[in-house]
Amino acid sequence: MSGTGRQSSLISTLKSGFSNSLTRIAFNATANAYNASQYLNGQCVVFVQHARPELAIGWGTATNGPNVAVQKGFHVDDIPLIGSAFVFAARTHGTGSAGHTGIVTDVNVQRVAQNGQISYQYRIESREANWQSSRSVIPQGTERITNESRTFPFPKEAGLSFIWGKDADYN
Repeated sequence: MSGTGRQSSLISTLKSGFSNSLTRIAFNATANAYNASQYLNGQCVVFVQHARPELAIGWGTATNGPNVAVQKGFHVDDIPLIGSAFVFAARTHGTGSAGHTGIVTDVNVQRVAQNGQISYQYRIESREANWQSSRSVIPQGTERITNESRTFPFPKEAGLSFIWGKDADYN
């Protein structure tokens, strides 16, 4: 499929409300088992592993997640799916050297007209642990799980990737 055809198909898929089982990844929407000693210093990766246990694959910091996921047979893409793990690379989107991750809980694609140009953007809703922009350490006892909302240009945002399921599920 051509790049333009692929984008049109993906936009249609994103707008469809994710009713197809391949575009919605199962995750524990109520994951908030929270042990402060386990989640010290912004352990967002551990939270993601609670929400999607199949991602307990030894990725270390969030920024390593996409590379480790590919090595373990997961599909990593620049398109968000509900249930995918989003990953901000190190020192992007206000993160420190470890990056940041969370679980996508909703996606909304929007058509934007500006100065006669049409573009698309998407808003992702997420559930994540210990997000605090421009920080590297969360003080012990202040760890938290939050719901966040962010808007990005479609189809690609530098420093942002999404870990889907196993590659075999998308072939």
